[in-house]
Amino acid sequence: MKIKIFIAFFCVFCYTVFEIKAQINTQIENATNKHGFRLKMLSLHNGDSLRVYVRLQNDLKDWQQTENITKNFVFEYYIAQDYRSAKPTSTKIIPQQITKEEDGIKFYFQIARQNIATAILFFEMMNILDNTKYNFDLKINFTNTRLRDEFAVFLQKSEFPCFDGYVFQNEMFSVKNIAKKEILIRNFFYKDADIQTDMALTPMNLTKNANIPKKVEDIFKINKTNENISFTEKGLCFFKKDTADFYGLSLRIEDKFFPKIAEKTDLVAALTYIFKNNEIEKFSEIINKKEDKNDNKNDKQNNIKQELDKFFLILAEGNEINAKNLIKRYYQRIKEANLTFSTHKDGWKTDMGMVFVLLGTPTETIKGRDVVQWTYLNHPSFAKAIFTFSRRANAYTDEHYVLARYTEYATIWQLVVDNWRK
Repeated sequence: MKIKIFIAFFCVFCYTVFEIKAQINTQIENATNKHGFRLKMLSLHNGDSLRVYVRLQNDLKDWQQTENITKNFVFEYYIAQDYRSAKPTSTKIIPQQITKEEDGIKFYFQIARQNIATAILFFEMMNILDNTKYNFDLKINFTNTRLRDEFAVFLQKSEFPCFDGYVFQNEMFSVKNIAKKEILIRNFFYKDADIQTDMALTPMNLTKNANIPKKVEDIFKINKTNENISFTEKGLCFFKKDTADFYGLSLRIEDKFFPKIAEKTDLVAALTYIFKNNEIEKFSEIINKKEDKNDNKNDKQNNIKQELDKFFLILAEGNEINAKNLIKRYYQRIKEANLTFSTHKDGWKTDMGMVFVLLGTPTETIKGRDVVQWTYLNHPSFAKAIFTFSRRANAYTDEHYVLARYTEYATIWQLVVDNWRK
C-alpha cells in the first residue's frame, strides 16, 4: 500500500521538483541537526558596512563549559549571489564583543557593503579539536530602504538585538540602530485578544491565506526611537517610519510561558491540525459559550481541560500513560516550532511550523535563494514526501515562507493525521 501511494505521489510531483531544481543548489543540508548547534543571525546597516549579529547555542555540557570559544572554534564567512555560485575565498571572522550565555554565546562581526541589492552570507564554523565543520546561511540586504534594514529591537541594557522577534509582557525594550539615531516612528499595536493571525492551511487546501492581523487596537507615535517602552498585554507591534510604508519592523509580545503555550484556548487551537470537524465544533461550542452571571470564571477553563484530557485518553484507548506521552510529544513539537519558525506570528501557525509539528525534522533539506525544499523518507505513513516553501515579500518579516499546496497531498496528509490519532 505504501509503495502505491508513493508512486502516485512521486508522479504528481516529479515536474514540480524538476522545475525547482533549476533554482536551488545541489548541496544537501542534513536537517537532523545532529551536531546540536542552533544559530541565528541578524544584520544591520552601519554606515559603509553591515554588522552581523550572531547567537550560537548548544545544550551540550562541553559547549557550556568552554572557557575560550575562539581557541576551540574558527569562524569564517563568504558572500555569494546565490547557492549555485562558485565558492569564493572565505574571510576569517574575528568575533567582537563575545558575550557568554548559559547555553552559548553572542558576538558580532562587520562586512563591507557591496554594489548588489541582496546576497547570501555563508557562515562557517570549524571545531579545531575534531575538524568538524558546520555551515549556516543568511540572506542579507545591501540596500537600506526599509526600517528593519537599519533598526532592530533591543532589550533594555542589552547590546544585542532580539533574535527571536518577541519580548515578554512588561519587558522593557527600545527600537534603535547602531548609531542610536533618533527618528519618529509609528507603532501599530494589534491586541492579541482582538485579533487572529491565520493558522496555516493544510497542504491540500488551495484557499489563499491573508496572513495579516484582523484588527488594529491602537495607533500611537514614539517620539524617540531609543526610548524604553513595554506592553502589558499580548499582541503584535508593527513599527513604521511612515503610515504609508509597506515594510516595517514587527515584534510579538508574549506571555512568560512562551515558547510553550499555556492558555487553554491556545492548547485547543494547536490541535486543529489533527482534529476532526466534529471535534472542532465541540471545542468551539465550549470556548464560545457565553457565561452567565452565576457561572464561576474557572468553569469554562475546567471544562476545556476536561475535554482535552478526554480527547487524548480516547486517542490513547484509555491508557493514561500513553495519553500523557502523546500530550508531551505533541506540545513539545509546538514549542520547537515556536522556537524555530516564529515570525510575526507564533511558529506553529506558519506553514513550516505546521509541517514540522506533524512530521518532525525532515530527512534532508535543499536550500535555494528563496526556496527551501524538505524531503521526508521512510515515515510510518509513507515512503517519501517532498514539501517546497517559497520566500514571499512580507510587510512584517523577511522569513515568510509559503508552502506550495496541491490537492494530491490529501491522501498522505490524512495518513499523517491518522498516525497521530492511533
